[in-house]
Amino acid sequence: SITPESIEALKKSDVNSAIVLAFNPGDPSVAGREKVLTEGGVAGQAKSMIGIAEECGITRPILDTAATPLGLGSGGSFREILACKAIHGLPTGGAYHNMTVSWTWLKRWRKSVLASQYEGKDVLLEQMAHHHFGGMEGIRQTAWAAPDIGCNIMAMTLGADLIMFGPIENCEGIATAAAFSDIVLAEARRELGGDLGEGVTKHPLLSLV
Repeated sequence: SITPESIEALKKSDVNSAIVLAFNPGDPSVAGREKVLTEGGVAGQAKSMIGIAEECGITRPILDTAATPLGLGSGGSFREILACKAIHGLPTGGAYHNMTVSWTWLKRWRKSVLASQYEGKDVLLEQMAHHHFGGMEGIRQTAWAAPDIGCNIMAMTLGADLIMFGPIENCEGIATAAAFSDIVLAEARRELGGDLGEGVTKHPLLSLV
């Protein structure tokens, strides 16, 4: 949502780029998210978010599919990527790492239950420590990083243009994940008769393979 004061401030500014959020607290389905973007009348916001953006002079919007927690419509966050690009033809993405951050079960399991599963299993812990730097802490971090990075790979595979990956400390993981996704998608495009695009000289497929 956006307040009337913020709308007026945007109108008077020279800002022409904005992230337009498709968050519908009452309906996390694709239809619900599209209602926020195109119809309005959701959560006290009478106008549609795309309509407000246009009214404010936003000519370069990026649609944010609104990452919602697991169990509360997370699937719609990903399906909306395809819907936004097909319906609106605009750059689309989101902060999908928030799904991991809000996963209560994972946070509790990682903090207390995970370590208890290795009690009395010294040989197993030693073997795992060879693959996860830092011993138990490394194992904990891997359990967290897998869905934290994985959710972004899912989004990129579906065509997301914008990935808000969270704290800057996540940069190394998301960099390799993005390169991996770009290479796979580029190779898939080749099989369909496509290429990287005219004039493209910098791409993971050209420099990292």
